[in-house]
Amino acid sequence: ALPASTSTTTATSTTDEREGVDKLRWKLVIWGLRDVDLVKCTCRAKFRLTVFWEPAATNALFAGFLGGSKASEPWMIRDRGRAVLGDVEERIPAVGLLNAFTFEVAAGSALEVCAMARRRAGGVIMRWTCMYVAELSQPPLHTDSSLRKFPYDEHELCIDAGVRSGPFQAHASALATVADNERITRDPAGCVHTTAHSAEFEISPILQAILRNAGDGPEVSVRVRIWRKPGYYERNLLYLNLVATSLALAAFAMAAEELGDRSAIILSVLFALVGLRFGVDAQLPKVELATFAQREINGGIYLLGFALFQSAAVHWAWRIGVDEASLDVADACCAVLMATAIAARGLRLCIMRRRHTARRPPSRDSADASKLSKRPVGVRVPMTKPAMCAHENADPAPSTFG
Repeated sequence: ALPASTSTTTATSTTDEREGVDKLRWKLVIWGLRDVDLVKCTCRAKFRLTVFWEPAATNALFAGFLGGSKASEPWMIRDRGRAVLGDVEERIPAVGLLNAFTFEVAAGSALEVCAMARRRAGGVIMRWTCMYVAELSQPPLHTDSSLRKFPYDEHELCIDAGVRSGPFQAHASALATVADNERITRDPAGCVHTTAHSAEFEISPILQAILRNAGDGPEVSVRVRIWRKPGYYERNLLYLNLVATSLALAAFAMAAEELGDRSAIILSVLFALVGLRFGVDAQLPKVELATFAQREINGGIYLLGFALFQSAAVHWAWRIGVDEASLDVADACCAVLMATAIAARGLRLCIMRRRHTARRPPSRDSADASKLSKRPVGVRVPMTKPAMCAHENADPAPSTFG
């Protein structure tokens, strides 16, 4: 099993600082997530990745800004592994995105390397930072058992970064601490957080960071939990499916001899449900498993088939001379049976929605968003797993992404 990455206590002691000498300390802030593709198993993300480390140069070379500004001017990057500022040359980590198909530096941003004075802990640290817009490969999302619950599904996305070449391969991985950047948070868990929004998914404010110190070099994997917002599918597919199936009950009000009229009502509703089924299938990969939405619409089609078969049966009974009172009783019993099945499916829909809402965080688009905005700064979200870390609830920075 991979080691959990985060600590639940503030790490500012002298011992912690000595332990961090040969470590790359990671910080990642996700600004946006979009285009989650269950078929291609990809997503697009906008995020800022920052790495801190202790410089090889002595502190005397940085005396010019140790007592002044908090950070030096950006260093000139010579190549992927070196940066210079005046007469000082520093080796920099060759950071790579390990699960990126394509990436680019975000507009208005640039790869930046600078030195920073630590006022709390003393000394100097180096900072490497860049804002990326990347298309990221993901584990097979269409094989996730959660897809069976569509549109009440949830998934886990990941962003993997690491150093695979150069002298920093010998460094260990750690998360950034309060002493690395005084501005980010009062809690070291704030080194991994998100301010991302998505129209289709609710993004968890609690992220999981997994550190790897393998032979290839230090790595960090940040896991993001997302829940689909089911409102669109509920209003335009599932609720319409229940209403359309209920309309077929009108066929039982007609006389047994009116088979043509009864069949016309049932078949009209059937064609509507087939159209809804195509709408669901267009949003999903072509896989063996049946999703909740597909099962619901298929159930409506099966009920319509039952109603059509029952209409043909009572019509045949009428033709052989069965009295109308008996046929009316048969119609009433079948109507009650079909209405009970529709009500049960509606109840199951409500239960699925309630469970989905209970699992996911309050939506920023709903009235529950006030719970997020009123959370005091520095208070952590209750943790559900030991490896989970929470972030301070700050207003998201303006972004044109996602």
